[in-house]
Amino acid sequence: MCVHLRAAMGFWVGLLLSGCATVPPLASDPIEVSQIVQRVKCEIWDAVPVPQGQYPTGPYQWMRDWTAKVDLTLETDDTGGITPGVSFVRPLPQVTIPGAGTFSQMFTFGLGGGLNTTASRIETLSFTLSFAELRNPQYRGICAPVKDLGLLGDLGLKEWMQAALAPTSGPSPELTQGYHAPPASVPRAATQRVRAENFNETVPQLIDKLNKTLDQVSRYTSAAKNYAKTALDLAKRLRTADLTKSPQEFAQLVQRTADYVSMAQDAIDKAKQQINSANAQQENLQQNHGQDPLVPPAIQKAKDAIDKANTALDAAAKDVTTAKRDFPSNPPIDSIAHQVSFVVTLSGNVTPNWSLARFKGPFAEASRGFTHTLSIAMGSPSNTGDRVSDDQIRQLDTLQQAAAFRNAIILQSNSGGSP
Repeated sequence: MCVHLRAAMGFWVGLLLSGCATVPPLASDPIEVSQIVQRVKCEIWDAVPVPQGQYPTGPYQWMRDWTAKVDLTLETDDTGGITPGVSFVRPLPQVTIPGAGTFSQMFTFGLGGGLNTTASRIETLSFTLSFAELRNPQYRGICAPVKDLGLLGDLGLKEWMQAALAPTSGPSPELTQGYHAPPASVPRAATQRVRAENFNETVPQLIDKLNKTLDQVSRYTSAAKNYAKTALDLAKRLRTADLTKSPQEFAQLVQRTADYVSMAQDAIDKAKQQINSANAQQENLQQNHGQDPLVPPAIQKAKDAIDKANTALDAAAKDVTTAKRDFPSNPPIDSIAHQVSFVVTLSGNVTPNWSLARFKGPFAEASRGFTHTLSIAMGSPSNTGDRVSDDQIRQLDTLQQAAAFRNAIILQSNSGGSP
C-alpha cells in the first residue's frame, strides 16, 4: 500500500507543478496589441470634434493642439490548485455469518492535502497622439466598423466626449475660453506724481532733464515697436503651424509669442510713464520759466517727440492686440480623462469519481483571468514643449489607482475568493 501511495502522490504533485505554475504565454490572449492601438486611434478620431471657423476663436479651435495620452495595461493571471481526497482500499476476505448471510469487508485508508499556485503576466503600453495626427488618414490608418467585443469593440469614447464637452457648448456655455488670469492682488492705481522742481536749478539744467526723459521715451517706444512686430510675426505663424510635425514646436512657438506680447506691452507702459513725466516737466518750464528764450524751442521739440512717440505706440498697441487675437487663449477645459476596463475569467475543475480496485481519485481546479485596462487623458501640451501636461499625468495617476483597486475586487469575486 505504501508503494501505491507514494506513486500516486508523486504523479499528482508532478502534474500540478508542471501545469499550474507556468507563466501565462503571451499568445494566450486572443487580442493583439496592434489591433487595440488601431481601435483606440480610430475611436479618438471619431470622437473628437473637428475645429471650425477661424482660428483661434472658432468652435473647438481651442482643442487644435490637444494630445491624447493613452496607457494600456494587459494583465493575465493564472491560478491552479489540487486538493487530493485520495482513498486507498484494500479488500478483505468475505465473512459468512450463519443465519445472516455473506458480507464483504475491506480496509480503507484516506489521505488529503492541497497545493495552490498563481502566475501573472502584465504588459503595459503607453503612447501619445496629437489630434492633428489623427486628422491625417495616412497616420490614422483604415478604420473598420466595429465587429468585436471588449477592447476591439465600441469603447464609447464618442459618448464620453460629448458629455465631457457639454459645458462648453450651447447658447449659454458654463465654461468659456479666454484669458483666465491666476488669483492676484488688484494693482494699485498710479499715484506717482512728478515732484516739484527745485527752483535752484537753472533753465539749461531743466531742459537737459527734459531731453533725457525724451530719450527714455524714444528708447521704450523703439523697443515696443520691435517687440510688437516680432509678436505679430510669430502669431501669424501660429495660424499656419503644421501640428502633424511636432506638438513641442507649436508649444514653444506659443510661448515665444506670449513672451513678446508681454515685453511689448511692458515697453508701451513704460514709454507712456516717461511721456507723463515729460509733460509734467514741460508744464513746469512753461509756468516758471516761460519768458526764457530757451524754453519755447525746448517745449516745441518735446511736443513733436511726444506726438511721434504716441503715433508709434498706438501702432505697437494695435499689433499687440492683433497678435493676441491669433494667440490661443486659455481653453474652457484643461483636461479630460476616461477609462474602460474589461475583466474576463476562464475557469475549470476536475472532480473525478474514480473507484478502482484499490484507489479513489483527487480534485483539481484552474482558472485564467484577463484584465484589460485602457486609460486616456486629453489636454493641451505643456508650455515647456512636452507632449503632455502635468494635469494629464495627474488624471492618469488617479485613473490607474482606481482601476487597480476595482479590478482586484472583480478578479477575487470571479475566482470565488481563491488566491
